[in-house]
Amino acid sequence: MSWTEDQEPIVPGTVTKTAHPAPVPPVVASDDSLKVGIAALAKAAHDARQGQEAEVEAVRRSLAPTVKEAASLNKQFVDHDTVYGPRLEEVIHVVRSGDLRRYPGTDEALARLFDLASETRRSIASGIRCTADVPRRVRDLTVVDIKTQRWRDIPDIVKGLRDLPARIPRMVHECERLLEGVNAKIKGLKPTRVLIEAVDPTVDYVPPRQTHADSDYDPFAR
Repeated sequence: MSWTEDQEPIVPGTVTKTAHPAPVPPVVASDDSLKVGIAALAKAAHDARQGQEAEVEAVRRSLAPTVKEAASLNKQFVDHDTVYGPRLEEVIHVVRSGDLRRYPGTDEALARLFDLASETRRSIASGIRCTADVPRRVRDLTVVDIKTQRWRDIPDIVKGLRDLPARIPRMVHECERLLEGVNAKIKGLKPTRVLIEAVDPTVDYVPPRQTHADSDYDPFAR
């Protein structure tokens, strides 16, 4: 219609309605779609976990010979401990006796015997502890251990202990030789040395506190 043309008059009381488009109904999520999405995520998580576990298991399999050797070494160390452990402890205890220091000229031999017996005892105990720890470390490996290479020292530990069981009897034999030498030296000597306990001059002497009446109490007694 041109603006020059006459428009139809609006009749009073007439209601003009504007037509609106019909609302679009909301999209309803499909329960099947949710299940499919959840399953996909779960599978992705499972695959990631399986990949890490496979990596850890591969390292465990590579360490199987090391674990087997550690078990064999552990048995040898335990056998040595059964045979030599009590005697070595006895030697260490006896050599530390202050009464043996009363024999002149024995200090160096006693010190060597004490050091060797202690070293042998520690070697056996360390071998038992380290070899027994290998299976636990391999069993408890995690992906963090694999990524940070914290498992690579395990074969080196076993390798370092490989020759020790064969050296233990030789170390014990040397202890026996030193012990025989000390006994031979003491046999012709008399305990003439007097051992004097060292006193720290920087420490003030404090007499014992009297807790009851006693005519024999001496406040200056040491």
